Amino acid sequence: GRDAADFVFSSNRPLRFAAGQYLEWTIPSRGHDARGNRRSFTIASAPSDSELRLGVKFYSKPSTFKQALLAMQPGDRMVAGHLAGSFVPPRSKKAKLALIAGGIGVTPFRSMIGEWVAKGESPDAVLLYGNATPDDIAYRPLLDSARERIGLKTVFAVEREAQSGMHAGFIDADLIRREI
Repeated sequence: GRDAADFVFSSNRPLRFAAGQYLEWTIPSRGHDARGNRRSFTIASAPSDSELRLGVKFYSKPSTFKQALLAMQPGDRMVAGHLAGSFVPPRSKKAKLALIAGGIGVTPFRSMIGEWVAKGESPDAVLLYGNATPDDIAYRPLLDSARERIGLKTVFAVEREAQSGMHAGFIDADLIRREI
């Protein structure tokens, strides 16, 4: 999306995680605001990916943590630890899933969908994904690929400038009833 960035890291050792989990990320830095130099972010990459992907939303006055993140250069190090989170897909392959996200809140679903695509799995799932405009849609290439490769039904709901095939407006009860 327009106000979001994707950061991709390689790990110095293999990391085992479930799609949808998060890590606590620490930027070793001097000088930080009262919120400190640690944040918890969902891992946006799929467990089968060789790299760790982090999707971050930026606002007009970013915290010192996000400023330090933006200032990182290839080869800079970041520490990730405290793997946690139970927002993961159900074990049953027969489960019906309603995935509802807005903006960069799609990151846990990006992890799950990436893993389904990598494994060739076709879950009975519908993704309703809301954004202000089509330009704000994060991970569009993966979502389009998932539609083609595994048949994932994705509905883009956009507040402004809806394109053909998109829902013009917000995710609401009517849209949920109609699409799910």
